[in-house]
Amino acid sequence: MRALLILALWSPGVLLAKEIHIRVNYVIQSERLSPSPSIGHGHFSQSFVLHENGTVERHGHSNGPFGGDKFATSRLGSELKVVDQHALTRTWSVGAQRRTLLITVSDNSCNANISISGPSEFTAFSTELGQPARFRNASVESIRCAIE
Repeated sequence: MRALLILALWSPGVLLAKEIHIRVNYVIQSERLSPSPSIGHGHFSQSFVLHENGTVERHGHSNGPFGGDKFATSRLGSELKVVDQHALTRTWSVGAQRRTLLITVSDNSCNANISISGPSEFTAFSTELGQPARFRNASVESIRCAIE
């Protein structure tokens, strides 16, 4: 119920449903230093289903030969946090870097931004190689948010 009360302030038209679906698709560009140096463009998505009872289902997807899917269920406020009546945020680690997704909602649409903090060089799993790799200079190439 808490999720819908908060979202009622965002977009009354969306509340006709018992749950709210938000999808964020984004591309992160980074330079892989080793093994096999290259410039990569990782395609990712995060989907959230906010239920009337305050639970949030999250589905994360990463493309690539060794990409995959991750599913999690939590309460609103634990993994997906409320910033104010128009915004939600989620923070996670990629190697030594911290990535923060900020979703802002207005009427029946949303916008998203990802900020990246921490060292410019980091080690993380490569969805292209299927093993840990050393990267640097990660940046958001594109991002799109939709309420479905």
